[in-house]
Amino acid sequence: MLLSRTVARSNGELVDNLKHEKIVTSNIVEETLKAVDRSYFTPNSQVAFIDLPQDIGYDATISSPHITALILELLRDKLPNGKILDVGCGSGYTATLFARMAGDTGKVLAIDNVQELVDQCIKNIETSHNYYLKTGRVEVRKADAWNFSEQSLRFDVIHIGASVEEVPDNLINLLAPGGIMIVPIGRAQQKLTLLKKSYKGEIDRTLTKIVIFERLAKEGESRGVAKDTRNPFDSRTAEERKGVKSVTLDNDERRAPRSK
Repeated sequence: MLLSRTVARSNGELVDNLKHEKIVTSNIVEETLKAVDRSYFTPNSQVAFIDLPQDIGYDATISSPHITALILELLRDKLPNGKILDVGCGSGYTATLFARMAGDTGKVLAIDNVQELVDQCIKNIETSHNYYLKTGRVEVRKADAWNFSEQSLRFDVIHIGASVEEVPDNLINLLAPGGIMIVPIGRAQQKLTLLKKSYKGEIDRTLTKIVIFERLAKEGESRGVAKDTRNPFDSRTAEERKGVKSVTLDNDERRAPRSK
């Protein structure tokens, strides 16, 4: 896949570039990206349409547009009418895109453990799509993902916008039977991974692309790339060591830009 780094002059042109590079492959993802202007979610609107991540403060970034588009394409069949958990909501861009794809009967719960990012997320969504907040289609909360739980709610889609070496059990428990989770798994360099829960509660994993995300920090910790705390000669992820079934769709080992 050839990833464009050209500067687009508008949000629509950015999406057209992603479509030309065959990153955006479906009408629904194209329409969604064009309906949610990325410039509302970036600190510097003058560079909002470059296919690169941008720092949004507090050790967080808004992901490169091609990474966001890839995530939407991977989740597009599960998002309509779904209950969605967005972990590490940051700028609010992904939560807004999810709400658009989920439709009137869907619901997005967006969480972050940094209050300033929660405030930023709410402010950005108020500016771009306040209707989603007013109608409850998007709810934003301050919460630590490592300890987060909802007694009566299970999610059809869970998006974790930061890397982990091992997916927290509490988040796997929040995934509904038949649901799907997308998460970067690994150390300094990660594999963007789909975890699918069967109706029997079994977890299958599908690897997609090599990416670089900040780590999913606990409240009060730095979000820098996670240090390697495992045996350096053991390249398996925590899930592989636990024996989770793995299916690799793409052997593209290209290094992607650092993203949240």
